[in-house]
Amino acid sequence: MLGGISGLARLVGRGSRFRTGRGAGRFGNAGASGSQGGGDGKGYHSLFKSPNAGHLRIRKDGTVDCGGGKGALARFELIEVDQPVKAASGAAPRTLVLQIPHGVSAGQELRFRTPEGQEMRTHVPDPIPMDRRVSVQIPPAPAVDQKAGSAAVAGEFKFVCFRSVGNRNNFLQMIQGGQLGGKGVAMASEAIFRIRRGVGPTRIFHPATGLFIQISGRQRLSGVTSQSAATVFNHTLCNHQGMKNFHTAVAKRVLARPLIEAKLSRHELLHFRDHGYVVAKDAVATDLVHDALLEINTALGRGELFANVPGAGGVGNKIVADGTLISQGDGKFSPQTRGSAAILNLFLKSKVWALVESLVGEGAIPPPMHSQIALRFPNKNAKEHLPPRQWHLDGEMNPQFSVLVGICLSPWQVPFCGQFTVFPGQHHRMHADCKKLGIANFVAAYRAEKPALDVKPEQIMAQPGDVVLAHPMLPHRGGVNTSCNIRYAVFFRPRRKTGGRASNEDPLFFEYDGIRALDG
Repeated sequence: MLGGISGLARLVGRGSRFRTGRGAGRFGNAGASGSQGGGDGKGYHSLFKSPNAGHLRIRKDGTVDCGGGKGALARFELIEVDQPVKAASGAAPRTLVLQIPHGVSAGQELRFRTPEGQEMRTHVPDPIPMDRRVSVQIPPAPAVDQKAGSAAVAGEFKFVCFRSVGNRNNFLQMIQGGQLGGKGVAMASEAIFRIRRGVGPTRIFHPATGLFIQISGRQRLSGVTSQSAATVFNHTLCNHQGMKNFHTAVAKRVLARPLIEAKLSRHELLHFRDHGYVVAKDAVATDLVHDALLEINTALGRGELFANVPGAGGVGNKIVADGTLISQGDGKFSPQTRGSAAILNLFLKSKVWALVESLVGEGAIPPPMHSQIALRFPNKNAKEHLPPRQWHLDGEMNPQFSVLVGICLSPWQVPFCGQFTVFPGQHHRMHADCKKLGIANFVAAYRAEKPALDVKPEQIMAQPGDVVLAHPMLPHRGGVNTSCNIRYAVFFRPRRKTGGRASNEDPLFFEYDGIRALDG
């Protein structure tokens, strides 16, 4: 039986909802609109005014007080989550049997959920059992939260994380000793609070510690066990410019920005500039990878990939021969699968979106609506050779996208396992040739006979959850797969909303704010 498991709480989800516990939470502020007493105040920020002081706020240094006005530091975006669960006192641990997903290797971290929805982790044993099953211990069955009471179950209360509008990396949290802090982590138990639904009077309760928030002194906050001693805050809503109704504008802003903060380092930006690509490690959570693999393998199981391949009972799609390499999977999955929540969440609910924007520009990348599911099947007859003329550009005529985003879903840890393969630094050559020849002549010449590139192709080594960001003018190719496993990857091709390259003759990094900001 495996040990070393521990409870986790992270942002994960399907579609436009974030999953935690047994259900899902909504991003945005859920509050009743004035006298209507129902519905959500979507598109608004929340303010919590104390009776004898100012508004609850997270200051720039991460401290918390009630000295705020109605500025950004006192405004919160509420992320609604499910009711936290607690273990019953004296209950014995339980055993859960897990099925190890295909594509997961020995020693890898495996994340799973208890029957109550609590997310946990363990590691895949080495060797992996023949039936790919493993038993793990999980906490005892939860007890009912008596303080939450039947009113919470009936919907009078809701559980939320307070995200600061002025400090977007900061969440309100209850820290040791019953003190309030402003540097919490989303969905962690320290950052989950209970408030009354709708606007109006509410106490703020912290389920993990059983403490209510109280103002002690004029502005100082602390936790108390007595509900009667708790401060009653007045919860109100405001839009992001104060008086005007920006329902639609704010809704679009919420949908069009990353949830999880992440940035490429200076070293990574320099690598992208010089080599034309960069690999960002651990950009996608394991459970999001598992959800995507489940979606893809379910589609494979119902024969979706081969439904229109000649010889498989249909017409339309072809299996493309790349020398001795067979390329399958490009565009052969249905639009429903390629645009499913499980696939799009690889981009939307991970660090990927923010990483792309740190390269291209903050707020510049719209959410994707579709993807490319790219599988490389094993070919026992393939030669372990990468000819210097076998490469391609995805947007050779004119820019169709701003950056090629490839998410690794299976281990790419040995050569010739089908991994994405690039020709480092050759984006500079492609751009120079395009400017010299002109677009039409450049395309005609390269389609007639591709030149042999004088650099060694690099087979990207990556683990599931890593992401490859590549310049559209970087020559690349699908990898040779002589292994016994299918290579899994999903590609996105986001394009900058405005200010992008109109032609491949434009400066190579014209639309990359992150690259242009480098001083070296």
